[in-house]
Amino acid sequence: MQCKKWATVVGTTFGTVSESSKIRVCRSCAVTLICLWAFVSLIAEANGQAGPGASGSDSCYLLNPVEVAATLRGPGVVVVARRRKDRGLDECQIVRTSRPGSLGEILRQFETEVPLILAVIFSDDLGSKGFELFPVQPGIARVEVPGLGDHAVFQNGDTALLLVASGPKFLGIDLIGKTPTEGERQDLIDLAREALATNFDGWQVVEYKIADRAIANDRATLETDPKAFAFLLFQMKRFDEARSYNLRALAANPDDADVMYLQGVIDWVLTYQLRSRIRARIGLPPQQILEDKALCTDVKKKNQQEVGEGIAVLTKVVKLQPDSDDAMAYLSLLFRERADYECDDNAARSADLKMADSWQDNMERTRTENLSRRDRPKPSPLLMPLPPAPPLPTTASQAAPRQ
Repeated sequence: MQCKKWATVVGTTFGTVSESSKIRVCRSCAVTLICLWAFVSLIAEANGQAGPGASGSDSCYLLNPVEVAATLRGPGVVVVARRRKDRGLDECQIVRTSRPGSLGEILRQFETEVPLILAVIFSDDLGSKGFELFPVQPGIARVEVPGLGDHAVFQNGDTALLLVASGPKFLGIDLIGKTPTEGERQDLIDLAREALATNFDGWQVVEYKIADRAIANDRATLETDPKAFAFLLFQMKRFDEARSYNLRALAANPDDADVMYLQGVIDWVLTYQLRSRIRARIGLPPQQILEDKALCTDVKKKNQQEVGEGIAVLTKVVKLQPDSDDAMAYLSLLFRERADYECDDNAARSADLKMADSWQDNMERTRTENLSRRDRPKPSPLLMPLPPAPPLPTTASQAAPRQ
């Protein structure tokens, strides 16, 4: 099949710096293997490279991952593909696709999918000189964006490329895979504003302006994939809503280990937060077991369903994925939650603390084995991987640590 239209992706990919770094995506046609080969190779290249929490001018993490996922809203997962620096430019392509997988699996997806791409370029020291790398071509209109950095413009054509200079820093953001709407152009502006406000550290964003707007105005699109929507809500710390949508995803796919794992995590977060609030109210230290029977009854009434549910789904995850040390860690935490409200049954409390210790021992052994495996999986290419377990207590009498 012949592609009818090509779009050149942002960064040095706009053609003035490095011909070898160009990648092209098919648009207005079905995506063929040849069209996407260069792009998908970036995903393979991303494995083992910097990920969440990376420091410096890593363009994949200059923008807040929650806000990026909201900008690329729709069904599927958001995958990171990044390039190393090339002549002072750091470039990255962040893509929403139906599901993660191996290079071959992702490649096969693009036989029928046209990916939605957020392309990002960044330089620490180009400043306004960066505009010279993006000359206006025929069919491209340059529109000023007032009040953004020292100088900002949209270059409007098939895509809307936002270019921003602020002091010595230069940022480019482009949404590729569709003709951006005015709302999507506003999303790009807000991504740039957040980058400037946090000194280009997306992890410092605490208000999710784009995600909140997407939920308010485009919930129907987000609801087409309750699994992805639940995870977005979880990252926004809207845990009750996240639990509701994750239960929808679990009902649709009861054997999806990722959905079950997130359900167990949400259950622990909700039960731990409630118990912690009660402990704080009475001034009880985290390491001291709850003894007040009235409070135990209150905690049990409110937490019992989620604790039981979390233990059930995480036990199933471990059966499906025997090397899931994080699932074992959350099982240990949930058994400690249950032991904490068993004031009126010392035998049950003792049994649950033993189970917590047992799961912790299993976790430590499995984690050691995983680290020693030569064939252990490479780092996830997902923009927001599933949350790892927090540090576990060192003795059975300690309560669960703060998240």
